[in-house]
Amino acid sequence: MFNANDSCDTKTNSEIKIMKNYLLYMASALLLLTACNNGDENQTAVDSQQQEDGIPIMLEAGIEQTTRAANNLQNDVFEKGATINVYLKEITPTGYAVTTKYSPLVYTTTNYTGALSPQNNIYPYFPTNGRGVTVLAMYPSNLATKDSQWFTVESDQKGSASYKRSDLMVAFDTIPTPTSTMRTLQFKHLMSKVTVQVVRGTGSGDITNSQVTLYNIKRKITFVGSLGTLGELDPETSTVAVTDDCSSPKSCVIPPQDIDPCRFFRIKLGGKDVIYYYNTQTLNFLSGHEYKFVITVNQNSVNVTYTVGAWEDEENDTGIFNEHADKDS
Repeated sequence: MFNANDSCDTKTNSEIKIMKNYLLYMASALLLLTACNNGDENQTAVDSQQQEDGIPIMLEAGIEQTTRAANNLQNDVFEKGATINVYLKEITPTGYAVTTKYSPLVYTTTNYTGALSPQNNIYPYFPTNGRGVTVLAMYPSNLATKDSQWFTVESDQKGSASYKRSDLMVAFDTIPTPTSTMRTLQFKHLMSKVTVQVVRGTGSGDITNSQVTLYNIKRKITFVGSLGTLGELDPETSTVAVTDDCSSPKSCVIPPQDIDPCRFFRIKLGGKDVIYYYNTQTLNFLSGHEYKFVITVNQNSVNVTYTVGAWEDEENDTGIFNEHADKDS
C-alpha cells in the first residue's frame, strides 16, 4: 500500500543528505577563505612593520657647473668610485626635541651618473615622526670634519687622482618631509681652476713633452664645512705641477687668491729650454671660476693670452688679457 508519509520521509532524507554535502562544501570554502584572509592580514602586518622603520634616504650626486675645458674630470658628474662625506640632521621645530640622530656617513658613487650608496649598503632612514632632514655633503672624503680645518691642494696634479683630491666641493640640501624619491645633491666647486694650453709658434721646436709648473701658489686655505665657506690662506707659497704632456690643454686647481706680479709659471720645453712667465698685473683667482692660459711659444718670445670665465659650459669673453714674456734660460 502506498503510504504518502513514507514517500515524503524518503524525500526528506535525500534532501537532508544533499544539504549535509552542501554545508560541508560551504564549510570548506569558508575555511579556505578564512585562510586566505589570514594570509593577507599577516602580509599587511609585515608591510606595516616595514613602514614603521621609516623611509630610506636615497641620494645621488651632481655638479652645479660644468666645463668643456681641458681636464674632463668631474665636470658634470663624479666618476665611479668617488667617496663623499654626508652629514644628516633632523629638521626640528623650535621647542621640540630631536628624535633621530645620525652619525657621519660615507657614500660611494656606484656608476658614472652620480648614484650613491652608503657603506655596506646600510641606508639611513627619515625620522618616523614625519620630519625631514638637512643634508651637508663634502668632497673629497679625506676631509676630517665638518668644522673648521685646513685644506691643501696637491703640489703635483699631473695625475687624475691628485687633481680630484684637490677639487674641494660642497653641497647643501633640505628635504622637508620624508620621500621615497631620489634626491640629487648639487655640488659646487670651491677652488679656482687653471687650464694651460701650450701652442707651438713661429720657429718653435716640439712642445709635446713640455712641462708646465705654477709658481708662488698658496696651496693651503681654511674651510668650514658646516657653512661651505673658505677662510684665510696660509701665506706660505710653493709650486703646483700641472703637466708634462702639452699635446692637449691641461688643468689644475688652486685655492682662490690674488697673485701679485711675480714669476707665475715655468715651461720646460721638450728641447730642454726653460721659459719663465712673469705676470705684470695682479691676477685675481675667484672661487668657482676657470682661468684659461693659452701660451704661444715662438723662437725668441712667448705670447700669453688668458680668459676668465665661470666654471661652466659657456665662456665669459669679457676678461681677455694679452701679455708678452721672453725666454729665460
